[in-house]
This record gives sequence, C-alpha cells and structure tokens, in this order.
Amino acid sequence: MYRAQSKLCSLEKLPQECLMQILDQLEPSDVASVGATSWSLGVSSEESLYRQVNLDWTRPPVKRVLSLFRVINKRPDLALHIRHVRMISSRLEYPAEDSLGKWYPPQVDGNWKLLSASFQNEVDAAKKIVSRARFPSPERWMQALDQGDPYAYVAITLSQLHNLRSLRLDYTFVWQSGFPGLMIRHALLSAPSNTLSKFTELSLVEYGLNVPYSRVSGGDMSSCVYPEAFPSCDPEQFAGWFYLPSLQSLEIWLQSFQGVDLSKMGHLARLERLVVMESYIDEDEVRDLLSLLSSIQSIHLGLVYPSQNEAEGWDSDSPRPPLRKQMEGVLLEGLLSIKETVQNLSISMELCPVNLGSQWDEEDFGDIEQAFMPFRGFLKRFPRLETAELPAAMLFGWVHDDAPDLDTLLPSTLQSLAIRKNLPCVARDMTVVGRGIPGEVYEWDLDVVAQAIHEVLPSIRDSTPLLKKIIIRDFWSRMRGHIAEEDTLAARALCQDLGLDIDIAISPDALPAGLWTTSRALEEYLTRWKSTSPITADSPYC
Repeated sequence: MYRAQSKLCSLEKLPQECLMQILDQLEPSDVASVGATSWSLGVSSEESLYRQVNLDWTRPPVKRVLSLFRVINKRPDLALHIRHVRMISSRLEYPAEDSLGKWYPPQVDGNWKLLSASFQNEVDAAKKIVSRARFPSPERWMQALDQGDPYAYVAITLSQLHNLRSLRLDYTFVWQSGFPGLMIRHALLSAPSNTLSKFTELSLVEYGLNVPYSRVSGGDMSSCVYPEAFPSCDPEQFAGWFYLPSLQSLEIWLQSFQGVDLSKMGHLARLERLVVMESYIDEDEVRDLLSLLSSIQSIHLGLVYPSQNEAEGWDSDSPRPPLRKQMEGVLLEGLLSIKETVQNLSISMELCPVNLGSQWDEEDFGDIEQAFMPFRGFLKRFPRLETAELPAAMLFGWVHDDAPDLDTLLPSTLQSLAIRKNLPCVARDMTVVGRGIPGEVYEWDLDVVAQAIHEVLPSIRDSTPLLKKIIIRDFWSRMRGHIAEEDTLAARALCQDLGLDIDIAISPDALPAGLWTTSRALEEYLTRWKSTSPITADSPYC
C-alpha cells in the first residue's frame, strides 16, 4: 500500500507534459482510477480523459452527444483540452443483396421524446450559439436542434472546440445533413468574431471516407430499376474543409467543389495526404486542385461518372463518361503537376450506378482509345512513386492487342501495384452489354490482366527491382458471387520457379478506396474478408 502511494506521489512530481503523455497511454478506466487518488492527479486525469472523444456511430448516440455538449457548455476549460474527435461506425454496413439499390439511414440510439426534457438547457444553449454566430438558414438549425438531431448537436459541439487537431466523421454526416461541413464553412468564412472556433490547429480531417460503393441497378436496359447511386447531399458543406489553415491530411467524400476559391488556397501547399472519395467533380476541377498541392505525398482520386442522365429520362445516349474530348488532357495535366512529390498514387474511375452500361458516343465524347492512350507509361514520370493503383485501361490503354508490356510502364521505384477492374460496362454499342454484365467491349478482364502479369515476370526485376506485390482488384465479385483466384495461379507458380519474392493475388472488393490508404475502414474490411474468403490461409494476399 505504501509503495503504491509512493508511486502516485512520484507521479505528482513529474512535469505536467510528461504526466499527460503517461496518462494518454492508459485506458480511460485506468486514468479515472489515477484521478481518484488526489486532487492534483484528478485535474490532470480529467484533462487526459477529454483529450480524445470517440463515439461509435453505428447507431448515432443522441444521449451521449448531448451529454458531451452539456459538459463543454458548462466547462469551457475542458473543451480546450479536446484534441481528437472520432465518430465513425464500428461496423461496415455494406448493402445486402436485397438492398443493393437503396440507401438506408442509420437508426438513432435514443428516444428524443423521452430525453428532451432532461436536455432542455442544452437545446436552449445550442440555439443561442446559432443565433449569436448568425448561422445561415438558422431555421433549419433550430428545427434540427428541437428535434434532437445528433448530427446538428455534433456540429454545434465542434464549433466550440478551439484546440481540435484531428476530426474523423462517418459518411452519414455528409449524407444526412452536412451540418459539420456547413458549420466549418461559416466558422471560417462568415461567422462574427469570437463566436465559433477558427480551427487553427485542425490538421487531419476524415469526412465520409467510409462511404460505401454506389448502389446498383436492377433489370435489363428496357426494364431497368434506376437507383439513387449516391444520395443527394448539400453541396455547400464541402468547401469549408479546404479553407482550414493548418490542413495536412484530408480524406473526404466530395460531391461538389462549389464555393472553393482556389485563389485563396495557398495554404494547401502544406497538404501531404488527400483522399477524394466517390466524387462527381469535373476533371478540370481536379486539375486545378492538384496544381496547388506542391507537398503532396499520398493521393487517391475516386472519380464517379453518371452512366445515364436522369434529367433526360435515363436515356442511354446521355452519359458523362471519363476523359471525354471536352476535358481532353486535363486529368493527366493535373497528375503530372504533382509527379515530383507523390509516393502513393491511386485512381478510381467508376460508372454510377456502377453496373449500368454507358454508351461512349465518339461524335460527342471522342475516341475512347485515344482518350486513354496518353496515360501509357505516365507512371514512369513519377521519380518517387512507391505505390500505384489505377484502372487497367489507364495503365495499358483501352485496347489489349497493342498494349505494351507491363514492365515498360512502371517506374523503377515501385514497390506495390494494384490494377483495378473499372469501367467494364463502357461500350460504343450498348447492344453488347446485357443486364449490367460486362460485355465483350471490355478487354481487360481478370484472366487477361493476370496473363499480362505472367508474361513479364522473367524480366520484371530488371525494370522494377523493388516490386513486392501485385493485386488485381475485382469490384464485380460481390455481384457474381465468386472470385477467380485461379487466374493468378500460373503467375504465382512462375514467381516461385523464378525465385521472385512477389505476391500476386486477386482482391474481391466492396470498398472503393485505394489499398494504400490503410484507413480504419479498409483495414477492418480486409480483416473481415480474409476470415470468410474461400482463398486458403497461405494465399499471398493473406
């Protein structure tokens, strides 16, 4: 007993910074136990307990959100100690087979009718912040607060955190309200002084990174069910994040570039990591954004293109395909503007809905072969590239017959390569694409890519001596119900015969992010997939 008390007394004698580092390594229950031993350790423990806020957003916990707001409203001193906020679902709820065409909002944990009386003071306090800070569309905020909307209360809570350094929010924040993004925009661009945080220390933002793949259509072209591939989101919620003055890492489900004034984005020269998920923004907007990123090291561009145009009655002649002639060369121009600094690069090009055919009309959009041709070999112009992931058509070109050997397309610095099966339903003639299944027009199916890998293995060490992994990412396996691991068996056997230490495998994917991102969601998905996959445990992918 005496020794325990002596150790606690020793803790009290430590410099405050050292003590906080120790407490930050403990579990919250242990921190609380330390704090109960003395007044001085209690103060430090309280600060440590509020250093990080982590709420599971599988079912948005309205009571816990209101309780947090109550604390910081009564104790602004504790709000100053909150450095990190994370509110993300602990489970990946990708749609079941019978729900592939629909989006379902999460069920809130808590009955507001029963809780509202207990939190009336917090409702009034949140409304005062909205009024004092002169929020745009205040009636929308007031209504949400009166109804106990947890998304609104999170945004109001965040607005009072002046020392926040990292923020991770679930994709449903983007979809359900956009309140955090709307608040950030107002706080940085239009709020009266001393009413909302200016977020001067916020350097890491994850806003909707865990968004699922787009919903899929059902039926054939004549009787197709056209889903809302992605739910409509408030376009004004995205711009504010780009104005954060200390931003170093941004991972965002970006549906719109509305309100971003690039002439005021000089601070983005400090951005080191950018992950853009499932984005509708145009390729010229991508180019203009990339041109500002002089320090970028890791980047994922997830670009989605409407397969059909709803405004024109889902006419099969009205898609917006990638690399159309109206945007000729702009995406490549943007990518080459960051070639000197990038180490990890991934690009995704997806139709939206992902399985609905898109007719590439040459008169309107240009020649599809010529559109992809300039990308051949462009990776070799990146002198520091370690990880690359891109669609097969971007790597090899649209046509298989005249494709160069894989080893001639890769930089010598490359350590990991992922080849994505994107755009398999793009066609010049829609009659060859039936019921949303890839037709003969797509020339880079799994077996073809695997063969292209197999053919260059004897000489691949000459061009890429550091290469350790090649993954073929198949985004169609979840609809086919199987994977074709056998397509890579020959290449893996040849690697063994040649003594090459290179992993080659096929990944059946439901997550659109680049593998290099190693995001929480991606790591969780891969863990779950490996535990249920028919591939044996000694697969190189495992």
